[in-house]
Amino acid sequence: MSGVKVQTSYLRGYAGSIDANATRSLGEIRRYCETHCKNTSGMDGTLRPARWITGQMADHMLDLIGRAERTLTGTASDLRSSATFYDQADEKSAEAVWAAADKGFWDSTGVPKNYQEKNAQWSSGQDAKFSQGATFVLRPPAEHHEAQELRHQVHGKVSWIDKIIKYLTGQDLLTKVMPIVLGDWGALRRVSEAWGQLATAFRAVGDDLSEGLSKVSSHWDSSADGRSGASRNFDYQIKGYLIPAFNEVAKICEAFRDACQFMATFYEDCCRDLIFLLNWYGKKIRKAWIALKSAYGMGLWPLLKNTTKLISALWRAIEDLIELIKTEYQKYEDLVKLLISGHEALLGRYRLNAFPETGK
Repeated sequence: MSGVKVQTSYLRGYAGSIDANATRSLGEIRRYCETHCKNTSGMDGTLRPARWITGQMADHMLDLIGRAERTLTGTASDLRSSATFYDQADEKSAEAVWAAADKGFWDSTGVPKNYQEKNAQWSSGQDAKFSQGATFVLRPPAEHHEAQELRHQVHGKVSWIDKIIKYLTGQDLLTKVMPIVLGDWGALRRVSEAWGQLATAFRAVGDDLSEGLSKVSSHWDSSADGRSGASRNFDYQIKGYLIPAFNEVAKICEAFRDACQFMATFYEDCCRDLIFLLNWYGKKIRKAWIALKSAYGMGLWPLLKNTTKLISALWRAIEDLIELIKTEYQKYEDLVKLLISGHEALLGRYRLNAFPETGK
């Protein structure tokens, strides 16, 4: 084989490592995402829109994982095919595997003319041991039940005010308030932790691919200077597309991790504001009610009017708070749509949609 130096055991070793990342590593990431990123328990009441937000993001991440699995599996298969061609002394076919422009991923015409396979320094070592996939530990996120104490506080503050409001207006304050405190912002913090774990795992896969590439590169040279041939093309596609893709996916995970934290903090602040409203108006209404009960004659009507005004003001404040929650969560829905559009761009930019579902 003129012009090419290759130890095919290294190609097969790296192919095995890539396959392990596709099946074991990404499989573990997939199961974790299904179990923890799609877990919407606790997102109830006015927090219920967060179920759509977190569910949509998890579904799109699972789709991306599926495409990454197929891309890695297809890459490993092509690497083995190339090794077989080299073993059969069919150098032309081996080289052609990495120049198949019609495949969408391997396209030698897309490699910059000045690109050089920098670590293509030949080594005659015989140790073809590669990893069996990236090493990482996906820890289950901690459970956060941060709204329980707040619910007790709300019940304590609302129960006696509710009787007055029902008596004077027929409206049920407890029914109005409870949808707010039914949502547990701790659920969002739990999901946030899960997305942080995913980011770490995706980076580990990218690092493992990089480490394996360094090893195989020193045992596969298509040209003496690393400026032409299959090994150079392969090196460029892995370094320029596949490894960066996993780092970009990690960034998406971190962006949504932070978004969940922001959503949790915002919702908690709303619930704390609710306690303030109930406490402030509750004291005013209680004083007015005590005065109303002890009033006689002409002083009754002004006190009744004043009490009703206080109740109306509290009611409007709570309605405004609920509307604020709805408005803010619409913004987070828009953020998720933006992240999903970024996911679509990621597929095209890093060619994670190059290998079809049925292809290998």
